[in-house]
This record gives sequence, structure tokens and C-alpha cells, in this order.
Amino acid sequence: MNREINVKPAPAFQRALLCLLLLLTISPKSKAQTLSFTTNADGLSLSVTRYSPPPFIFPGYHAYIVVPTNFNGLPVTEITSNAFATSGAVYIGIPATITNIETGAFTSCSGLEQIIVDSNNPSYSSFNGALLDKQQTTLIQYPRGQYGIFDIPSTVTMIEPGAFYDSGVTSVTIPGSVGTIGENCFAECRYLTNAVILDGITNISLQAFMQTGLSSIDIPASVSAISDNAFALCNELESINVDSNNLAYSSVSGVLLDKYQSTLIQCPQSFIGQFTVPNTVTEIPDRFFELCQKLTGIAIPNSVTNIGTAAFGMCRDLTDVTIPGSVKSIDDTAFGGCQFLTNVILLEGINTIGKTAFFGIAMTNISIPVSVTLIGTNAFGACFNLASISVEADNPSYSSANGILFDKNQTALLCYPAGLSSVETLPGSVTSIGDYAYAYCRTLTSLTFPGGITNIGQYGLAYCSALSNVTISASVRNIESNAFAADAQLAGIFFRGNAPAIDPTAYTGAAGTYYYLPGATGWSSPFDGHPAVLWNPTPQTADGSFGIQSNQFGFNITGSPQIPFIVERSTSLESQNWIPVATNNLASGQFFFSDQSPPTNASAFYRITTP
Repeated sequence: MNREINVKPAPAFQRALLCLLLLLTISPKSKAQTLSFTTNADGLSLSVTRYSPPPFIFPGYHAYIVVPTNFNGLPVTEITSNAFATSGAVYIGIPATITNIETGAFTSCSGLEQIIVDSNNPSYSSFNGALLDKQQTTLIQYPRGQYGIFDIPSTVTMIEPGAFYDSGVTSVTIPGSVGTIGENCFAECRYLTNAVILDGITNISLQAFMQTGLSSIDIPASVSAISDNAFALCNELESINVDSNNLAYSSVSGVLLDKYQSTLIQCPQSFIGQFTVPNTVTEIPDRFFELCQKLTGIAIPNSVTNIGTAAFGMCRDLTDVTIPGSVKSIDDTAFGGCQFLTNVILLEGINTIGKTAFFGIAMTNISIPVSVTLIGTNAFGACFNLASISVEADNPSYSSANGILFDKNQTALLCYPAGLSSVETLPGSVTSIGDYAYAYCRTLTSLTFPGGITNIGQYGLAYCSALSNVTISASVRNIESNAFAADAQLAGIFFRGNAPAIDPTAYTGAAGTYYYLPGATGWSSPFDGHPAVLWNPTPQTADGSFGIQSNQFGFNITGSPQIPFIVERSTSLESQNWIPVATNNLASGQFFFSDQSPPTNASAFYRITTP
């Protein structure tokens, strides 16, 4: 079997060694690298099914493989898919006997620099190291490890899908004879910085140039179809320029549109600066500007009626946007992840704000116009600078108080802004904490729910990374899934009433202890996988410790071991100003409290409360 593989020495000797290797013959019984064969259906020929490299691969190892014309007396006529998947080959020689090469035979050869076909082969040929059919009308495979410029022959009318996939080609000229640039043809060619598409090309297929290094691309007049994501994830692409004579497409400031400029088709991912949407456009499509991190501004005309899902997702440098009233719907995550978007103006006429529409942006306040009738869950989640949400008084569906978003009747708390400082008092009408209502409030350390609240929704207080203690009113009957998820600092959950229904996932990632009051029912320990402890700190007034001793007032507190508590003081029972004077726990079920600086000219009242 005529083949050879060897360790690749210094580059200066490479060509001489290659010539030598092609002349060598190794016995089929060699213990070095081998080719595996199977007998074809005709019983008269063989297929190459696998190449096995040597058991020990040394640094700098490269394989130079020549497929034999025959083996054990039978001609070798086929190469199967993935036959050279793990070869490490830089050179593969194809003999004249090969009449069929299955798709994918060489696609995993990341270092392959040349595919050379015997000139007498009736089915295949090679051109500058690439594999083509005999007539050189179909380009089958460009070697992935070949770096540099490649001009496709003008005889080529078809490029196989993925022919250049993830290869080292840096510049390519595609003749008009090709007609269609196939699916994934140049996908993930990260070194491809220049592609010349000549007139005559009519179709650019799905993901044809996805994840390439192109900085610009010119579309000739002949192109009549460009598939979705043809230039997706091209991180360096700044402009797509269309010939003015093209009958199907046009471009504005390097952005691709249809001929009549009514439909936005693709924004190059590295578009720089501000873009003014033409006033003939009616919709900003899903994900149209997504990941355009150098987009600094957007002018949306009154012709636009919809902003699609993630249309501006993660546009890092976008700082402000005014959305006209012609826009009826701002879809889910439309501006999600625009981390420097500080100014958002919503004009009258907008009806719908989708889920996570403004998730994670930098705005400090937002005003909701009268026309908005639907705000999706978590629309303003993780906006860590957001301190106020205000709703126009005449809005029929929503209202606001103290910067907090409620439904119209203020029975449901819908969004507590993540940048809002602690609000002690909620409207007495509130009966439910909505899904994601307090989520991502990173500065929230403790929270006490007032009476009247019956339900805490899904993810209601999730991702509150500093939250350590929560007091839940006796009125709460239901705590939904993931309500306190990922609240890693949550140490104590204090219940003022009977055990509510708690979803098994409510405290996922939060390992706090449940505390309940004397007389409450339905509790046991563990409860829902958490320790449940009776919270019963009791001041002792008859044990001799109660009173003034050494000019300090004090008393013993007893109760369940290790329970936390706070002692507060006020000069009036009616006062709202109770001052914490001691924070501790009952280490062994008892603690002596002493007020070291009691008021000298007024009465003092003390109470014990939860942290």
C-alpha cells in the first residue's frame, strides 16, 4: 500500500521530505499508522473508511497521506464520510482509481493544506489544493488548513454547502458563474476579511458568511435572494453595500433593506454610530440590531408600529431612545441588556411593553403613558439604577406610588425598582406580590410584608443578593415557585401566622431558617426541607433581673436557643420611631439585655421584634 506518514520537521525540509514520502512504500503489516478499508457492494472494489494515526503523536506531527490505487489485489474506488476525521493530515493524495468521495470526508481535517488529485482521475480534479469535480464546475472542498487568497475558477457553477467552512481562507473572489453561494459555504471562516462577489451571483444562502472576519461586503446588481443570517455574527462587519441597480435590495448607511426600503433585512454587527430608520419602514424585526454594540443612537420614525423581540438586544453603546406613539408593541427583551441605555422616553400611543423589554438597562426612571394597557413580567428587571416608575394618572390599567409600579387598584405590586431605596409602607390595598416584583433588588437587606398580602408570586424576591431577613405577614397563604430563588444571604424567614402553602422550589438556592410564632399551626421541623424553629423571645419581669442596675435598665430574655431578635426602644407607644438598641440571638436560650444609654428625661418603652 503506497502511503506514508511522518513527523513534520523544520519547515525548511518540508518540500524535500514530501517528495521522499510519496516514493516510499510501507508493508501492510507495518505497526505504524494505517488506512482501514471495507469491501464495496460489488465485491470487486474497496472504500477507505478510516485513517488511524500512530499511537504516539509527537509535537509538530503532521501526516502526509497518499491513498493507494489498490489493496490486497482490489482497486480502491471510494472514500467514505469522515474517513480522515482524526488524521492530522496536511496533505492527502487522491489516486486515479477514486470515483466517489462522500460528503464530509475531509471536513474534520483542520490542518489540511492540500488535496491533490491524480491528473488521470476521471471524476475529480484539484485546483490550488482544493478538491473539484473533473470538469471543475463544482468546488467540493477547500482544505481547512490552507491560509491565504483563493480565486475560484470561472468554470465553477456550484460551491458545495460548507465547502470553505471554518477554513483559513483570507480572501476569496466568487465568479458570477457560481450563481448560488450555498448554505454555510464560508461560515466560521474567521480569517476571511475580503470577499468579492462578482456580478452574476443571484443567491446568497442561509448563513453563507456567518462568523467571518469581513469588515464590509458589496452586493452586486444580480443578487435577487439573500437568506436569513447570511452575514450573522460577523463581529467586524461595518457595512453591507448594495449596487444601486439591484432590483431586490438596497442599503442605507451600510444597513441592508429591500428595494423599496420598507423592510429592514440586516444590520452589520459592527455598525458604528447613529442610524436613522427610513420613514418607509413599518417594523423593526426580531433581533435586527441585536449585538450591534457600537450603535450609539437610533431615530425611529412615526411609520414604525412594532419593535420586535430582542430587536436592540445587548446594544452596549446605545444611550438613549425615544419610542414614538405609532409603535403599538415593544416586544419581549426588545432593549434587554443595553447596559448603558440611560434615557428611555415612551410617547403616548404605545399599548404593550413585553416581558423583559428593558431588562438590565441603566435608566434611572421611566414614565408610563396613559395608552399602555399591558406590561409584561420583569419588563424592568435588573435595572439597578432604576429608582422610580411613574404612571400617568389616567392610565386605565396601572398606577404608581413612591416610585413602585402597581395595577390600577393597587392590589398587586408589580415592580419594585431595583435602584429604589427601602420603602417602609406599602398601600394597605396590596394583596399580592407579583412575579419578579422585587427580583434583582441587590441593595435590599430586609423586608417586612404588611398584613393583607395573601400571595407571593413566582421569583417575587429572587436574586436579591443582599437580602438576609424577611418577615411574612399572617395573611400570606401561598408562596409560589422560586419566590426567593438564589437569595444566598437569606438567613431568616419569619412567619407571623400559620404555615402557608410553599412551593418546593420557593427557596431554591436560599438556605434560611423558618421561624414561627407561638400558637401558629401547620409547622413541623424540618418544613419544606428547611429547619423550622419556634420564635418566642420573652422578656422576664419577675426573675430579679428586670429593672435598673448600675444605672442601666435591663432584663433577661428567654426562648428557643439560637433564635435572632432585635430590642427596640421608643419614648411613646404611639410613636413610629422605634430605635434598635440591641441585635443578638439567644445563644443558649437566654440573653441579658442592658440599655447602656437610656433616655434621662423621658419614659422609655421596649419591644422585641424580628431582624
